Amino acid sequence: MKLWDSRESRVIDTHLNTDLPGWHQREHPDLGRTNGSATLPLGYREPTGNGVLCIQIVNAGPYLLDTNETAAQALSA
Repeated sequence: MKLWDSRESRVIDTHLNTDLPGWHQREHPDLGRTNGSATLPLGYREPTGNGVLCIQIVNAGPYLLDTNETAAQALSA
């Protein structure tokens, strides 16, 4: 993933190096799989700045709802 921000561009790879909510255990060092509700820290950004996040989708869904997850967690951004 890459983020083009109003001030710079940077690679986003924290999901490959740390355990974050919503990410499955990695089966490949360069790919991350989500449960459909993953957290992705983008680092510091200017509050009024524009940005574009570029991602590569290798495979998609279906995503099954986790019945143990609360509605608040599912809707948080």
